[in-house]
Amino acid sequence: MVDMEPGRRVVEDRPCVVPYLYVHAPDEVFEYPSARAGNDLTRLAWRYLECVLVQVASLRLRSADCDIVFVTNVAQRRAAIGDHGTRLLASILDYGAEIRHAEYDHRTWASSPSFYSSHYVFDAIDAVADEGQLCLLTDVDCVWIDPARVFVAAGKLDAIGSVQLIYPPDFDLSGLSPTSLGRLGGRLGGNAVAVKEWIGGELLTGTGSQLAELGRAASVLEAEAAAAGTPLTTEEHLLTLAHTLGRVHFGSLNDVGGRIWTGPRHGAVNPERPLELGLWHLPGEKGLAFRRAANDLLKRREAGLQRDLADPAAAGRRFNVTGLARRRRVADDAWIARERARSLLASRMRR
Repeated sequence: MVDMEPGRRVVEDRPCVVPYLYVHAPDEVFEYPSARAGNDLTRLAWRYLECVLVQVASLRLRSADCDIVFVTNVAQRRAAIGDHGTRLLASILDYGAEIRHAEYDHRTWASSPSFYSSHYVFDAIDAVADEGQLCLLTDVDCVWIDPARVFVAAGKLDAIGSVQLIYPPDFDLSGLSPTSLGRLGGRLGGNAVAVKEWIGGELLTGTGSQLAELGRAASVLEAEAAAAGTPLTTEEHLLTLAHTLGRVHFGSLNDVGGRIWTGPRHGAVNPERPLELGLWHLPGEKGLAFRRAANDLLKRREAGLQRDLADPAAAGRRFNVTGLARRRRVADDAWIARERARSLLASRMRR
């Protein structure tokens, strides 16, 4: 049995990394295309818990001087995560994470099955609002290569730290483009606005009180958008609009962190020098690199991951950040096929 009681409290003079995960209820409709889990509630929870385990391990294996608070409702979804999920959770705790419970009180902002839990970040903000030190909220599918460098950069900002992305004006992002979001901003603000930087939700940094101010601004803006007939589907819509309208001051952490799409067919514009970053957000690796690394960690085989994290080039190969040869892509596809077959067989045996 995993002990779900909160662990030690955070220490005021060092940063706190805050991954967060909402585990769905059986009656909820959701869609997460990059998770490689379809609509299977249990498999989806496994994919995300595997990411949490790898992220937490990457911090500890890189000797990061930080606290880790994992915000989640997993205690109320024990039946959903099964035995494998319970083992993952136990391993997350073994790496020194404190579990802090949060309900999805901002679920009413979710207006689409796509990325249904994206507004859970605001519940995570509420969960750390009383913390006085620097907090770094992260999507679960992040890997820490140089934590200290990220902590220093975030600590120097007099603003909410974020990854800021540039998209073409008409690029569709969960139903809204920079152009259409700018039009909404014009209706709300009274003057035409242009969306220049898209605020990614994978990394948000600030003290608890600073993040709480962000949450309050987002709440007001969400109500205004809903009243205008355009409810905002994802947290990135809200964050970007708040930035564009000047409701929240965001500072760029693009020099130390980035969203990196992997594989040969993503079509995204990735950071030019990813191996120089201290934090990688890898949404396309939930069903592959994160899963393989989590399997190694569950088997107490962490030496290889620790060795690779110390060498960005090796870590880049492990997590598919650098270009892949055809042989590697074939091997990866074969691994995915084997894991799917193994999961299907295990599912049939449980019936």
